[in-house]
Parts: sequence; structure tokens; C-alpha cells
Amino acid sequence: MTSTPNLSLPFIEGGQAQKHVTHNEALRALDALVMLTVKDRDLPAPPPAPADGDRYLVKAPGSGGFAGKDGQIAHFSDGGWLFHPPRAGWTCFVADESALLAFDGAGWVPALDALGGVSELHDLTRLGVGMAADAGTPFAARLNAALWTARTVADGGDGSLRCRLNKDSASHTLSLLMQTGLSGRAEIGLVADDDLHVRVSPDGAAWIDALLFDRASGATKINAGFFLTGDISPAQIAADQNDYNPAGLAAASILRLSSDAARSITGLSGGGDGRAVALLNAGTQSIVLKTEHGGSSAGNRFALGADVTLAARQSALLWYDAADSRWKLLAGPQAGGGGGGGATRELLTGNRTYYVRTDGSDSNDGLSNSAGGAFLTLQKAINVAAALDISIHDVTIQLGNGTYAGGAAVSGPWIGNGHVTVRGDTTTPSNVVISTTSAHCFSVTDGGRLRVEGVKMTTATAGFPLVARRNGVIVVTGPVDFGAAGPLHAHIYASFGGIVRIGNSTETGGAGVNYTISGDADYHFIADEGGHIQMEGGTVTASGTRSFSGAFANAWSLGHVRSHAMNYSGTFAGKRYEVKGNGVIAGAGGASATYFPGNANGTPATGGQYIS
Repeated sequence: MTSTPNLSLPFIEGGQAQKHVTHNEALRALDALVMLTVKDRDLPAPPPAPADGDRYLVKAPGSGGFAGKDGQIAHFSDGGWLFHPPRAGWTCFVADESALLAFDGAGWVPALDALGGVSELHDLTRLGVGMAADAGTPFAARLNAALWTARTVADGGDGSLRCRLNKDSASHTLSLLMQTGLSGRAEIGLVADDDLHVRVSPDGAAWIDALLFDRASGATKINAGFFLTGDISPAQIAADQNDYNPAGLAAASILRLSSDAARSITGLSGGGDGRAVALLNAGTQSIVLKTEHGGSSAGNRFALGADVTLAARQSALLWYDAADSRWKLLAGPQAGGGGGGGATRELLTGNRTYYVRTDGSDSNDGLSNSAGGAFLTLQKAINVAAALDISIHDVTIQLGNGTYAGGAAVSGPWIGNGHVTVRGDTTTPSNVVISTTSAHCFSVTDGGRLRVEGVKMTTATAGFPLVARRNGVIVVTGPVDFGAAGPLHAHIYASFGGIVRIGNSTETGGAGVNYTISGDADYHFIADEGGHIQMEGGTVTASGTRSFSGAFANAWSLGHVRSHAMNYSGTFAGKRYEVKGNGVIAGAGGASATYFPGNANGTPATGGQYIS
């Protein structure tokens, strides 16, 4: 044997001449191979100016001075290249890459790959990837991307991946903490208990539980505001809609609807188990949700019990029930259009004023006294008040100066025990004029109640300035002015249990109300069919000579007019009263037959009673 079996170091033979040559050759080999480090592994040919002792791994295919030396260790020594073929198991550190390689018998590979990919590592105390780990963070990684993927069935796995995290006890924390600049901003996990917390922080110190999932019941607790996003405003509805499917519905939670006239929707597309969608009528025309209507396919229909009407500014929250493939009403106006019974109304917590102006708009909210805030019509303000639960509070509808062509109809009681008052200018009522044609200025029916003051009322062709029927109640609480009323009509009309009261009521603190009559009518009062008109303690002033072709006061068919301690100023022409058909006119307090104003007395007829 002339060399060592592993590094091929030459032996010095007995009696060999120039033994130093063989010895130096062995030292050169040792210098090249022991603690092997090369400068580069990417050169297929010698570098132009190597330094003595430089070593390289020859990249295939070798050329020039490296030809035929693929994968070998090239060592520059004494002005020439020496080559050493590697053996399996040799390791080499590549300086320009800081990489540790190993020769696996066929080529140079990463050292860990040569160990079979290192299938096992045990009991590491620290591991840093791209950064240094420390005692506080024994595993640390600085990366731009990370991937965990399941071992596939083809690779011998089951195709699933479950990451298991475990803590010592319920009082400890197990979480995923998300930071900005190493300061916490969001955290998901079991934080100091075994409920699932989703919490956020503005500064890494104060934390707010946004969501909490109870471990025992699965109940969800939302500890801050809950916001519906996906707010869309579809094109104006110009025809009744079947299977309504506006652009953007798939990603929407709120639909702001409007229509050119009263329209209906028979069904809504996009239902999915548990989906919730809010429909808001942002227009001025009513939109009706038709229940179980065949115009829409079965899976898009509403199951509401009865049709639901969305008046202006009203909304409904719908929920899709996959059990019977129908949209259900979670909140909104009651099915059938009435109040109560699951209806959702705004509950007043204090008095409120709505403003109406001749330069306003019914698309405003009515809450500020400006053209951009006030309503345009009195009826709009009445409708908005009717949609409230006024509780024990009062609503005032304040009319700005000017003339309004539309009046107000109240067709049922308010929800709550407060009062609703329409107020104009209580110093000069004629500054605020309600002038209607073939319509009433104020009509209150079916148990409704309204207070009126500071307005001038006039009607043409037909209509009453004030009419209360079917148990409706109107209370005049401040000065008003009655202009001309249409033919065969009166300024004030009460029938079928309706009541009109002027002054001396709880609303006026028992005081009388003074008012003006500036226009003629057939009658000032008509009470019939059980209607009741009461006035007390004020002064009625005629502006000019006022003429009543029928009579000032009229009662018939169980109607009742009661007037007490009233004063009249100015000139009135016509009969003072008419009473017949078991009607009653009572001028209490010893009033005479001339108690009511006029220039001719009346005569009771057919059971009518005039009580003075």
C-alpha cells in the first residue's frame, strides 16, 4: 500500500530518497481536506487569479484546467492545481453561501439532505429561522410566507391537517396574537378562561372583547356595535317586482329602496339559510311586501302572515328560513300594516319637534328648521309621527310661514300617551295658511287625537277646516283663524262620536282660547250622529261681517254642542242656531236664546233641544 485508505495520503517508503517530497505532498493534502472549506462551488473553470491555498468545488461540466474534474476539490498550491476526488460522507463548508454540504457518493448536496432529510430532531431548546431565538421566544422565524399543508393520502397521510395547541389550565391563555410593531392589536383564542375570545386593542394595553363564544352553550356575545355593511341603493322601482334581484344584491345587507308610486314586491332572490337583509324605504311612496304571492318562485317568496307595507322611512329586517324556503320578518312594521304585535318603532325618550316648510322636502328627516331639513307637507310629518312610539312624550309639528295646499289626516291613535300638536304662528295665525280644495284641513278619525293652534284654515269646493269622526278628537289649544269653508260645509264638524274642544281643557290648563273667523260658511258648528263640540271661556272675533247661511251652531241626530262663558266680538249675520232630530245645543250658565252670535234666533224642531 502506497497511500492511506481514506484521504489517499502518500506513505514514505523505507529507503526512499527525497522523503521530504512525499511528506510535503501528504501535508498539502491534509491542508486541503481537513476542516474543508471552499470559496465557491459555481466555477466550471479555474478563476483568473487564485491565491495559494484557495479551494473550489468544480462545477460540472469542468473545462480548461478543471476539465474532467467535475465535483472534485480543486486546491491551488505552489502555483498549480491539485485535485482530490471526494468520498461519501465528506462535508464541505461553502464560504460565499454559508452553506454546509455533504457528498452522498454521487454529488454534493445540503448536509441535512445527505442525512435523509433529518427525519428526527429531538429536544431542541431553541430554533431560529432567519433570526436568532432567545429564552423568551425559543422558536422564532423571520419570513414573508409560511405554509402548512396536509400530508396527502398518496403520501401515506389521511389528507387532513389539524394543528393542536394546548394550555396547562383554564386560567391560562392560549391564543393567536397579532401585532403591529410588536404591539398587540388583535387576539383570537382562550384568554384566561375556556371561552373563545376575539378581541382587539388600540394600543396593545387596553383590550376589548369584540366577540365571545360561550364554551358551554355556543352562544355569541357581541360587546360592541354590530354593523350591517353592503349598503346598496338599487334603481328606482317603476313597476311591481317579482323575484326581485337588483344589481349588487348578492353582497348586500341593506337595500335602500325607492319607487315612483305605490309598488309591491312579491319575492326576493338570493335567499340562503340564515341570511338577513334589511329593506329600507328611502323614498316617499309606499312599498308593499306581498306575502305568499304566486308572482315569485316559491323559494323567493315572503311568509309574513299578511302583507307588510313599508311607508316612507320605514324598514324591515328579513331572515331567510331554509326549513320552508321563505323570507320571514324579524323586525319592522307589523304584518297587515298596523302597530304593535311585534312592530318595531322608534321609542321617543324626550319631546320632539318636526319642521314643515314651503321650501322643504318630504325626502328630508324633518328634524331641522331649514330647507334641507324640513318636510314639505304636513301629512308627511303626521305619517312620521304615526310610525313612532311616542311613549309619554310630546311631538310638535312646527309649520313655517306660508300657504300649504295639503292638510292632515289622522286615522288612528298614536302609540303612547303623549300628545301631537300642529303649531303655526300663535301670534298671527294668518301667517300660516292651510288652504285645501275638496279636502279637509284637519281630519281626525278612528280614535285619533290631535292638537291644533296658530293656523288659518280655509277650504274650497268641499271640505271642513276641522272634522272629527268615529271617536276622533281635535283640541284647539291656541289661537286659530277660520277662513271661508266650501259650500254646504261648516268650519267645525263632529260626528259619530267625534269630539272637537276649544279651550278650557287639560291641554290649555283650563284657560279659554281666543280665535278669529275671517271667512264665511254655511255653519260654524255642525254636530251630528253623536258628535260633540265644546268651547268655553274664550272670545270669538269676526273679521269684517261674517255671514252663516245656515246657522252659527247646528246640532241634529244626537249631536251635541256645548258652549259656556264665551264672548263674541264683531258682526255676525244669519241664524244663531239650528237644533233638530234629538240634537242638543247647550249654552250653559243661564245663556239666553241670543247667546250665540247672529241676527236671528233659531227654533228647535223634531225633538231638538236648545238649553239656555
